[in-house]
Amino acid sequence: MKSIYLKSTLLVLLIVSFAACEDDNEPLPELTDGTIVFMAPPDNCNDYVIAIDGSNTLLKPNNLADSLKVDSLKIKFDFDSTALLHNCNFGGQIPVISIGTIEVIKPGVCPDKIKLSAEKYAGSTGFYTIVSASVSGDCLEITYSSSGCDGSSWVTEVVDSEQVAESIPPQRRVKLLLENKELCQAVFTKSVYVDLSPIRVSTANELTLSVEGFEGPISYRY
Repeated sequence: MKSIYLKSTLLVLLIVSFAACEDDNEPLPELTDGTIVFMAPPDNCNDYVIAIDGSNTLLKPNNLADSLKVDSLKIKFDFDSTALLHNCNFGGQIPVISIGTIEVIKPGVCPDKIKLSAEKYAGSTGFYTIVSASVSGDCLEITYSSSGCDGSSWVTEVVDSEQVAESIPPQRRVKLLLENKELCQAVFTKSVYVDLSPIRVSTANELTLSVEGFEGPISYRY
C-alpha cells in the first residue's frame, strides 16, 4: 500500500510540474501600436484617448496613468474591452477599454534628415504653434500643434536656412514647414524628429540652433 501511495503522489507532482511549465511557456500578449491623443474641447472629448495607428479607431482608457497623459505619445499596448461607451461629441461615442500592458516608444534613430534649402526656408508654411523643441544626440524633436480633423494628412519637413552665423559657437536657423489642408477646428499636437548631422560645421563641435517660432536657443553638440 505504501508503494502505491508513493507512486500516486509522484504522479500528482509530475502533473502539477508539467502544468506549471505549460504556464511558463504561454506566449506574451501581442501589443498594438497606438498614440495617446488629447481631444480638445469644445468639439471633442476634452480628454485623453488612444488612437490605434493606421486606423481611425479611437479608444477611451479608464486606467491611463497621469504620467502617460502626454499628447502624441507613441505607445504599444494591449487591453480588455468593457461594455461602456464614452461620448466624444464631434467624434461620436467611442469604446471604453481597460489597459493591460503598456510600453512607451521612444525613437532610437531619427527617421529623416534635415534638409538644407534657403528657398524653402524663405517660403510660406501652414499655421502651427511650437510646443517644445529639444536635441538628443543628433536628433532634433519638435512638438507642435495645429487645427484639423485628425492630423493624419499633415505633411511636415524641417529645413535649414543654409546660413551660418559666425559666432562661438556658430549659429544656424531651422524652420518647420507644415502642409495642412484639413478644415476642421479640433486641435492636435504631434512631434517630428530629424537627424541634424547634415548641418554640422567642420570647424566646430557645437552649434546653436534657432528654431523659428520657438523662444530660446537650442544647443547641438557633436
